[in-house]
Amino acid sequence: MHPTPGDHAMGLRGGRTLGFTIYGGPSGSPVINCHGGLLSGHDVSPADDLASSLGLCIISPDRPGINRTSRLSNQGLLPWVRADLVPLLDYLELGTISVMGWSEGGQYALAVSLALAERVTKCAVLAGCPPLDNPETFKELNRLDHALAILARRTPFAVRAVAAGTRQLARYSPGMLMRSSLRGHRSKKSPA
Repeated sequence: MHPTPGDHAMGLRGGRTLGFTIYGGPSGSPVINCHGGLLSGHDVSPADDLASSLGLCIISPDRPGINRTSRLSNQGLLPWVRADLVPLLDYLELGTISVMGWSEGGQYALAVSLALAERVTKCAVLAGCPPLDNPETFKELNRLDHALAILARRTPFAVRAVAAGTRQLARYSPGMLMRSSLRGHRSKKSPA
């Protein structure tokens, strides 16, 4: 099956929905994109033309509770691979794949590589998220991620509100979200 470029949705077990977007050439080598923490599967849209020119088909699913994908009660990296990604790969009739993830998506890319070692030929992690339980690496977070991590610990409902706003921006104004995200990801040491 050669997936057509654009936004798609499919049904999952338990009545859930999985949203995903296809970028690049539909008959290209399949690459699963694991999006960053506050974004959706649309985060890789700027690479659409490049993916086509390189002969790649980027399949970019939204993670549970983000954009078009229903929440998953048993949240976690490996449950996500089993509940969402394996059905997507089967639906698209994909055998071997490459996988990539940036920021928080790096953890998901590594989970895919572990759980589906027989299917993953390459894995790339770009600007992977450091372990947040280590005080030294926690201090290295950029301003936005640092603030959100503290909010998540102290007032998780506030992070849910930020995530809901981010979802709306991703849906209705992705350009504004991208500009805002780039401003928020400056190093803590860089000038404002």
